[in-house]
Amino acid sequence: MKKYLKLFAVWSFMMFFASAHARNLNVVSFNLEARGANIHVLANQLEHLSREKDVDIWFFTDIQPEWTDELANAVAIGSEIEVDFIPRKGGRDNRFLIVYDKERFEVLAVDNPEIGRSFRKNTVSLVKFKERESGKSFMTLLQPYSQSNYLPTYITEDLNAWAEQLNDPVVALGHFDFEWSISKGDTFLDRKYLEMVSGDIFKWVRPITLIPTNCERRDEISDFILTSGGANNWSAHAEIIQMGLNYCVDHRKNNHDSNHRPVYASFKIN
Repeated sequence: MKKYLKLFAVWSFMMFFASAHARNLNVVSFNLEARGANIHVLANQLEHLSREKDVDIWFFTDIQPEWTDELANAVAIGSEIEVDFIPRKGGRDNRFLIVYDKERFEVLAVDNPEIGRSFRKNTVSLVKFKERESGKSFMTLLQPYSQSNYLPTYITEDLNAWAEQLNDPVVALGHFDFEWSISKGDTFLDRKYLEMVSGDIFKWVRPITLIPTNCERRDEISDFILTSGGANNWSAHAEIIQMGLNYCVDHRKNNHDSNHRPVYASFKIN
């Protein structure tokens, strides 16, 4: 009996030690609004934000190609970690960049898949990551913010059907051509949002406090982080980052900032 008690005590200690050192997966999705923002202002903001938030993977959309090194360096300096990055071209002239913790994650695959009836190449970016220590893998799907008339007609239906066939955990980030009204909430749901979450295929990681993510749309959430597959079972919370008292107050006079707020989410990977 004493032998079994000792074994149980050792097992309990090991499980406690493992859980105590388990790290959440923390991500940020940030539309940088390349046509108006200033890269030096953005880099300074990102350096400070990287110090404040423990972020493993950054998803930047709407950037200029020449911004890549400065954005990656700002994240590396602020977070004091070794990073690598995946530059991709999305949509028409809508470029995006993924910056990640190189020591923690390995990239298994990168693709710009054609999904469903209306997806064109470069409309979305799909990356498969593996956590080096645990061996756990997951996919991220990034859809850059675009004008509605640039997006495929059936974007949300196609994504829902595509994700239904997958077994992998998926974290999806982007605009997806739908909005969420803060004032109306559940009383009015965008048709494309309903298509996206149909059958509980995708779940929105809904921030507790809702503030506009687009400075020019005062009553709407325009930037989303959702999960699908095994990631629907992950414990998660999200936050729309305020960025400062004057951020979004009058973007026309202060257009060196992005006109979007970043969205942060933290996941406990099962």
